[in-house]
Amino acid sequence: MAINILYAGRCDNKWATGLWPHMNYYAFNLTSKGFRFGVWHGYQLCDIGDKLSMATFCHENGHLVCGWPDFYSYDDHEDNNAAKYNVADITYLSSTPQLPNPWALDQLGWLSNKIDITDMKEGQKVTLKQEPGSVAVYHGKGDSRFESYYIEIRDRHIATAWNNDKGIFIWHSNERGNNNYEGKPELLDCRPATDKNPFWTATTGPAVFSDESDPSAKWQSGEDSGIYLWDFSPYGTTMTFRCGPKKAVEPLNFLTSSLHTSLRAIDYVDTIRMVGGEEPFQFELALGDLPLGLEMSADGVISGLPLRSGFYEFVVRVKDADGQEVDGNFSINIEEMKGPYFSDPTPIPGVVDMRYFDRGGKSISYWSEGYNEDFNVRNDYATVFCSEDPSGIRLKEGEWVKYTIETRGDYHYDITDFDISYSSKKDAKVLFQVDRDSISTFTLKGYDDNDLHTQLATLVDTKFSDLMKEERHEFTFIIVSAESDVYLGEINIQPIHLVSSPDNLSANGRVVFDKTYNSYIYYNADNLDVIMVYSVNGLLMEKIRSKATKVEFGASYPAGVYIVRALGNEECFTAKVVKR
Repeated sequence: MAINILYAGRCDNKWATGLWPHMNYYAFNLTSKGFRFGVWHGYQLCDIGDKLSMATFCHENGHLVCGWPDFYSYDDHEDNNAAKYNVADITYLSSTPQLPNPWALDQLGWLSNKIDITDMKEGQKVTLKQEPGSVAVYHGKGDSRFESYYIEIRDRHIATAWNNDKGIFIWHSNERGNNNYEGKPELLDCRPATDKNPFWTATTGPAVFSDESDPSAKWQSGEDSGIYLWDFSPYGTTMTFRCGPKKAVEPLNFLTSSLHTSLRAIDYVDTIRMVGGEEPFQFELALGDLPLGLEMSADGVISGLPLRSGFYEFVVRVKDADGQEVDGNFSINIEEMKGPYFSDPTPIPGVVDMRYFDRGGKSISYWSEGYNEDFNVRNDYATVFCSEDPSGIRLKEGEWVKYTIETRGDYHYDITDFDISYSSKKDAKVLFQVDRDSISTFTLKGYDDNDLHTQLATLVDTKFSDLMKEERHEFTFIIVSAESDVYLGEINIQPIHLVSSPDNLSANGRVVFDKTYNSYIYYNADNLDVIMVYSVNGLLMEKIRSKATKVEFGASYPAGVYIVRALGNEECFTAKVVKR
């Protein structure tokens, strides 16, 4: 896009003569290179003295690359823009280029945080940050639609002894202007706070910038702009001012009179709302304590996970932008969690929710190196996720959790196979213990997502197979090895009948292998709702929900051994099927 020419030394030529710094275009004759025509190409030329002057370099490339004009100021231009307030975006007086003016940045869409205050009324507060793109803009209308004010924070504009202050800088732009000719309106100038300092602050310049102030905010034509800026803050990297005349402010008061009751270990969110006053409001806890696990934000939102039950009273103090202050008395009642937390043993057949492990706390019912305050739902500080995905108990390598189950009914059990839901991004090896006896290990397959996956935990070389009726047993799951966090969701333990069926008809007359076509497996359904088919490695192949009396599946399965599990309201069983 640009040809840049820099030469060492100083330019001794007169203005616009010789090697003077400038940007222009040149017609290159390219016929000798095979082209039938010449070509115009932009270039910039500048001297660098005894070191590279980035200011000059950037100034000329502002023309060449960005298409920006010069912003010189001549003697006969507007009264409010003396020559000492030259608004050139790049000054020749410094080797460090200044931030380009906001009008120039706006032409390229580079104002990332542009606040339009054209129609802002009633003394609303405007907040700016001292960073590129943080600018307030006030546009003219009607005959003055080509004029605007750009308002930003600067800590310096031109490095001179009499102009090295800081604060809010008010630019004035006129699209019909031109800074390169005397006697014409300027494209860009400024509205300085004083004769010797252009920056507006709480202590510099008039209290108000308006059509009646000095300097005046009237447009070039003399038409009123209608802008009204006041209440400038002291200088800082964040500054404020108000736009529009001050409105009558109602007394600040609480709209919210009470906060809702909740249960321990349940996500809590409530908001204290105000009436009257001047936004923004600032909330703080003046007296008392919130329930453990809850916090109040600066804008009055109380949220978190309450970890202890009890009745909590406290005082909230609110301040508004005008300095009004009011205190309010509030209370929150956190009731004890009812239900499965620290509950009795889980009955089986049934589902064990792995978030609800045994009583006793750390080193007795679980072991975890740390906890996450954002999601902790147990008062023993175990990390348990309830409302986030994945939902379950979070464990790392070397950590464990224990559950007490109680068998019921005249069922026959075999815990060498059970369903377990989990989430893990990497494969994890799990050791399963019953009553502190190590039974077997199994591997949970990793998936690159946050979803819960169901897998059949197939245990081999077990010495413990039968769980007799009316007995209690402890199940312990130990993460032997894992490269990522493991979230344990549920264990599904059902009474089963385990058979091998190498022939075409299984021993219980339920599962039939189609030997003729060597493709389908038939299942004769009777009062059963769900069929789950697992590979011999325990991975879920297919889950079928059907009320039909005959379901066929397995056409796409390769030859091998499969475990077919059927679950229903009245009976459940598992069969191992060989597809040859």
